[in-house]
Amino acid sequence: MKKLLFAAMLLLSTVANAQKICGVYVNQVEDLYEDQYLVIEQDEKGKLSGYYYGTTDDFDEVREGYRPGFFVAELKDIKSDAKSLDFSVEVQTEDLFSLPVPLNVRSSRVASKFLKPWTVYLSGVKKRIPFHCLFNNGSLIYQAGDKYSSKTFVKVTDVRILNVVSEGKVINWNNILE
Repeated sequence: MKKLLFAAMLLLSTVANAQKICGVYVNQVEDLYEDQYLVIEQDEKGKLSGYYYGTTDDFDEVREGYRPGFFVAELKDIKSDAKSLDFSVEVQTEDLFSLPVPLNVRSSRVASKFLKPWTVYLSGVKKRIPFHCLFNNGSLIYQAGDKYSSKTFVKVTDVRILNVVSEGKVINWNNILE
């Protein structure tokens, strides 16, 4: 009986932790159009999912003289506990665009219907980017190998941004774009 009670408490604790981290986060950079967003959601069974709206700066070691490419990628291999959130994203050449992907778009396939491809690298991009983020006062801190790649994702409270992200759940892009 004690084991069952402990297991139930552990499950409730895990679900409560997941609910706390769900939301929209932004890593603001100097150029507003290069901000990176992290959307974390939870389904009715408590499973976490999400999307990362990033730039090629996440894997392009030196960028000089050209604008970054932009992408949206589904979060893979999500693991979370009370202290951290781990996930990875996969990006390929065809996922890269010349402008930021709108926050209500959930796939490169949909974004490709109205965004121009990024043409700096015409081929050869195939990256898996791992993220290990630590919770810190409601923010997520991503510690990269160097100080220039580290990021602080702050939870978004702007209702306009949250509404745009929510639209992504209900829009059936297949019907609109075909």
